[in-house]
Amino acid sequence: MTDNNTYEAESRGVAMNIFAILGFIAILLAGLWATMQLVRQVSNISTSFNKPGITLPFLADKSKLALVDNRDAIQSGESTKIAWTLGKNKREAEGSIVTLSYACKYGVYLKVLNPTTDEYNALPCNASYNVPATDSDISIIPILTDNKDSEVAFSLTYTPTKGSDESVNGILKVVNKSALTTKTTTENPNSKGTITPKTTDKEGIVGHRQVVNPPKKTIKKTIKQVVVPVRRSNPNGLPDLTVRILQIIPINSTGKVSVKLEVSNIGTKVAKGWTLTATLPTNPAYTYTSGTQSALYAGERAEMLLTFDKVKPGANALLLTVDASNSITESSETNNSASGIITTQ
Repeated sequence: MTDNNTYEAESRGVAMNIFAILGFIAILLAGLWATMQLVRQVSNISTSFNKPGITLPFLADKSKLALVDNRDAIQSGESTKIAWTLGKNKREAEGSIVTLSYACKYGVYLKVLNPTTDEYNALPCNASYNVPATDSDISIIPILTDNKDSEVAFSLTYTPTKGSDESVNGILKVVNKSALTTKTTTENPNSKGTITPKTTDKEGIVGHRQVVNPPKKTIKKTIKQVVVPVRRSNPNGLPDLTVRILQIIPINSTGKVSVKLEVSNIGTKVAKGWTLTATLPTNPAYTYTSGTQSALYAGERAEMLLTFDKVKPGANALLLTVDASNSITESSETNNSASGIITTQ
């Protein structure tokens, strides 16, 4: 009898242990299910907040290209920076770049800092300005040419050596710093006075410069660049820059001639810091040298539009030369020039 009681007691103990284990497992499963539901709800909340552009800080995606510390407005002629952040470890890939470009808009343009010369050069609209991904900002100066407040739509693109590009867009508001005025003095009735005629700088942007009579003749010229990106560079290779004339657009009612041209890098290595020189058939004779242009990787080409006035009558030669100073070591130095004939009445 005692043995039976002992057996029954042990059986009940084993059964209770089994129920306890099953209960513990059930609690674990319930906890796991509750955790999954909580995560789903938080995800839904994040999606709901993200619709109007708000992201919960602890759910923000830290791996994407993003603009930071960009001012709402900047005065014309004042230096500022377009800054960004990249995801963790993205800057470690050698050869990765960040590209700045901005849309064309009348009355405003951007200058970018050339780290080599420590000078600001005009960046043509729709052209690309590349910096290594190890950088975190680009120094710029927005310029208003007609004294009216304006906005510049710009884009940043991160191009890794492997993987897909990432882009982010922004708006830079540019406000007028001070109105440019034209002054005339009449202190000496026999003098024509001091005037402020319109002139153009070497980047082709209309500005004002004070001169004493008689004013010198000036030649108006503009140049625009559009880069077709390919992004190839062999560190052991050499660049090879070429230039050719695509089209000469005859003189129009405003007295201007336009020349569409193409600069290509047919070498195997990126070409940085190149310039374009044009000997123009104008009266007086004028040699135009562009500012430093955006780097051209192997296989890339830049289509450019050069516009100028005061063209000589008759048939005259136009000469274009890329890297006229031979500052870039190339695989061939014999294909850097192109010429054409411009005919006027």
